[in-house]
Amino acid sequence: MKDGNVTVLSRPKKRRPIIVPFLVLIVALIYDLMPFDFIPDVPVVGWVDDLLITVAAIINFIEKTLLHNQDDVKSAVWKIKWVLIAFGTFSFLLMFAIIIAIIMLITR
Repeated sequence: MKDGNVTVLSRPKKRRPIIVPFLVLIVALIYDLMPFDFIPDVPVVGWVDDLLITVAAIINFIEKTLLHNQDDVKSAVWKIKWVLIAFGTFSFLLMFAIIIAIIMLITR
């Protein structure tokens, strides 16, 4: 790559081994099949944690394995992944707060 009159040599990016993102994806899929959950599998509400964990693992796998040379796309995917994780965490906290409020109202 040339920068004005100076030639700048850049190192090729090292490709990371895919074993860790692959294991994270496998663990997420196993979590989907397990009979116990962070939130019991009641319709819609209980499936949200499974969906968020699996989608985050899939996005992580794509980010770490397929986008190793595409920095701009990788950056966007990284942001989407962390927005999803933050949204899921906020949703769980809000749901637990609502459940606790309901329990407190019922037990009065």
